[in-house]
Amino acid sequence: MIFYLVFGAGFLLFGIIQFVKTNKLVKNGVTTSAKVVEIKEKESVSQDSEGFSTTSYSYAPVFEFTDKKGEKYTVESRHGFASKNKFKVGDSVDVIYLEEKPQDASIKKAGPLWLLPIILLSLGVLFLILAFVA
Repeated sequence: MIFYLVFGAGFLLFGIIQFVKTNKLVKNGVTTSAKVVEIKEKESVSQDSEGFSTTSYSYAPVFEFTDKKGEKYTVESRHGFASKNKFKVGDSVDVIYLEEKPQDASIKKAGPLWLLPIILLSLGVLFLILAFVA
């Protein structure tokens, strides 16, 4: 019970923090167009209890844009996509950034913006429910 309570509170706290950050970005952010200049392949290897390895791949677009001050930024998306063909080099994408942190720009789509807060908040609620039911 204590385990679920501690983890539930932790996930909930980090979920709220991520939600507030994302909400601030959406409300106060500057939207601009960016060009995809590269697709980075990321490899992830996991091992099951029997020692078998599974390799999976995700693909993170790297985009380039110019901020309101005229400075050019190249940013790798923190959000990787399962499909290699989600973005192609040369594609135009909308990005959003805070004026004081253009290097932290994000693709302006619901998944990259809201996925982490939703997962953390869901896990927090789930663990808290388990704490009081178990």
